[in-house]
Amino acid sequence: MWTSHEALLLDYELPQVRRHQEGGSYLASTHWPWIGERTRGADDAHVRLMAELGNPVACKIGPEATTDEVLAVCAVLDPHRTPGRLTLIARFGAGQVARVAPLVRAVKQAGHPVLWMCDPMHGNTVKTPDGLKTRKLDAIMSEIRQCVDVVSENSGRCAGLHLEASPDDISECDGAGSSPEPGPGYRSLCDPRLSLVQAVAAAAHWRLPVGAAV
Repeated sequence: MWTSHEALLLDYELPQVRRHQEGGSYLASTHWPWIGERTRGADDAHVRLMAELGNPVACKIGPEATTDEVLAVCAVLDPHRTPGRLTLIARFGAGQVARVAPLVRAVKQAGHPVLWMCDPMHGNTVKTPDGLKTRKLDAIMSEIRQCVDVVSENSGRCAGLHLEASPDDISECDGAGSSPEPGPGYRSLCDPRLSLVQAVAAAAHWRLPVGAAV
């Protein structure tokens, strides 16, 4: 089993950095650490830590990211342009996926062999009249379809999905017969998660266009 989490709390991550006998460092808290949208600045402490590690790493990219910012973080995290080293996780929202295209092209032209993943959750967060955070399954599935197409059309590699889901019969996201409302079905203390049925429906919308690279 391989694990991944956001390397957000440096007080937790730093004590778990280990040295290889042959030189270099790796993070023992997870196989595949990633950096969030708020801590992805090329000079941020989170990026500097990831740059020192031998682990494969990932970085979230949102709709406010500029080409210069993305290229800067790629230069820090993938200076040797190593295949498999860096994954960029797009989290734009269903209405802004087209903004991924120039980023994919710029990274490709700069020679970084990054993998792209789609996070269709965080860009599609809204609130119910009761004030609960929720996500609409239709918007999630729309972002998945669009992201796969846009990345592939611009010669990027689509690597998969980044979902927040639960195996339990919860009702935190809207769709597939479930509506969020205060009560036992809404258990999240942070972000609304897909139920098992919703997660299966979302995953079914990730497919590579005919002839796309895998």
